[in-house]
Amino acid sequence: RRFSATRLAAHRAKLGLSAAAYGKLVGIGGGTIYLWEQGKSRPNADQVQSLVAIRSLSRRVALERSSA
Repeated sequence: RRFSATRLAAHRAKLGLSAAAYGKLVGIGGGTIYLWEQGKSRPNADQVQSLVAIRSLSRRVALERSSA
């Protein structure tokens, strides 16, 4: 899979999550999500797989998991 900073930011906005909450779903910090969205760093292969798994979550499930 390819990583796109723009698609990451759009998906996070679609879910209505902060960078910190989205990062919690991936298992990383919100600052890292911000850096990825800005194109200042890129996720490694394992992190890309986590991002792919999150793409299939509904907004409700993502909100539940990020607040747990």
